[in-house]
Formats: sequence, structure tokens, C-alpha cells
Amino acid sequence: MYAESKAAIPAMVRNLAPELAEGNITINAIAPSATAIRVAAYAPNYIHPALVDVPFESLMHSMSAFGRLGQPHEIAVVVAFLVSPDTSFITGITMAAAGADAHRRCEQRERS
Repeated sequence: MYAESKAAIPAMVRNLAPELAEGNITINAIAPSATAIRVAAYAPNYIHPALVDVPFESLMHSMSAFGRLGQPHEIAVVVAFLVSPDTSFITGITMAAAGADAHRRCEQRERS
């Protein structure tokens, strides 16, 4: 259910953009990766059984090309950009604020 709901957001944004544009309204989404927030401390309780022996910090840091979790302010600047008047012609996108983790996963799939 989690994966389906995550996939639904970009689809919803893409599909609503033309309709909302008629009213001069933009719609976009942000796809952040692992971010250093208080709730992340509870994430080890939800790790897949195959990964329980991998240290949590190592697992989280391996998700980013930068080798660290994202910081809340790094996501906030993406929000600030998307709500600024400078983006009045940008609509229907999902912007990754993901420390290149999506690119890393694509490269791993290509090598498999």
C-alpha cells in the first residue's frame, strides 16, 4: 500500500496540472529521500527483516550519493522555490530532493 500511495502522488500531480492550469493554478510535488527528522529515529523498527543486521546509519547513508541524510532545511528550500513567483510556468512535476538516491537506484538496476 505504501508504494502505491507514493506512486499515486506524481500521477495525480501530472493529471491535475492541465485542469488546474485553466484557472492559472500550478500543482507540483516534492519527493524527498531519507531526511534527518525526529521520526527517522523510529525507522529501525520498520526495517525489512533481510536488513536487520545492517547498521541503521549505514543503511540510511548508503541511500544518498552524498553519504548522509537530507536536512529539513534542504527540503524547505525546494518548497520555497516551488511556491515562488519564479516558478509560475512550472506545473505537473514531482521534484526530487533526494541527494541523488534515485539516480543511484537507477544505475544499480541498469547493472543488474
